[in-house]
Order: sequence, then structure tokens, then C-alpha cells
Amino acid sequence: PGVGTRPSSHDFQGRFTLAFDRAAGLLYIAIDIDDDSIVTESLPGLEHQWWEASDGCEIYLDVVHTDSSAGRQYSLYGTRPSTSFPVGGTAEGLRGVRYGVRRNSAGHVYEWAIDLAHAVGAVGGWREGTSIALDVVGVDRDADGSLSWMAWGDGILKAQRPGSRGDVLLIG
Repeated sequence: PGVGTRPSSHDFQGRFTLAFDRAAGLLYIAIDIDDDSIVTESLPGLEHQWWEASDGCEIYLDVVHTDSSAGRQYSLYGTRPSTSFPVGGTAEGLRGVRYGVRRNSAGHVYEWAIDLAHAVGAVGGWREGTSIALDVVGVDRDADGSLSWMAWGDGILKAQRPGSRGDVLLIG
């Protein structure tokens, strides 16, 4: 894992799927996480450690996609959505973003629809073959207090480090 303890496959396993609607400029992301210990509220003593207090997911998106560009982080921890970089957790940062989560005893399914032009201030006119930077993270807090932060790409501090995000080609 990027942070925490290495989970077993029955404890925590994830997959994600992307779709792109070129005409609408929408990027759809679905994250399906198997989790044997569902924690949606902060465990005692972790109430102020928002990113590691409960199960969640993080999306790191950079449509500028240069060697020095910053990414935008969208996250949902427990039942609390937020965004940061560059708009530090304000509702303004979630404009143009729709999200939802379904949970059952086997895990979580997170769904995101991000309006690329509105949400990240990018100019429209998306063409087939446009490259964006993206990373997806699953956060697994268990009732026993253990934590795993598992990313698709390498490294941490993904909003600030362009090399820690993967490449996605938009086709649509």
C-alpha cells in the first residue's frame, strides 16, 4: 500500500472503470472496493484526521497534464465529500461534480461524474486522444484500527507530484 498496512485480498481489493462523454465533457469514474470491515463514521480518536478516519476514495485529476502542473483532489471519506488543490475543501471546488456511493456488507461502489470544463477550469473542445493525468485511491479503515491507502499509481502527495499520477487517453 501507499500508506498503512498491506491488506489481504479478502479484506480490501479494488477496481475502477472510466468512461468519457466527449460531447458533454464528462469524465465518469466508478470505483468498486471489496471490504470486509465497513467504517463510514470516524473511529474514536480519529475525528480530526479526516482522510484516514473512515473508508473512502480519492480521485486525482490533472487535465493540463504537464511535468509541473498541480492536480485536483476529489474525495469522499465516509459520507463526507471534499475537494482540495487548489480550492481548499470549499463547495466551489465541487461545482460540476456529481458523486454517489452504494454500500453493502461486501464493500463500496463509488461513482463520480466530473464536468472537465466546469470542475477544473479547463477549456472544452476535448478531442479523441487528449491525454489527462489521473490516479484513483481506495482508503480502507477497519474496525480494528488498521488503515490501508491503496493507489493505482506509485507514490503519495499525488495532487502536488505529477509523476505520481497515471496517463489516460480520452476516447469518445
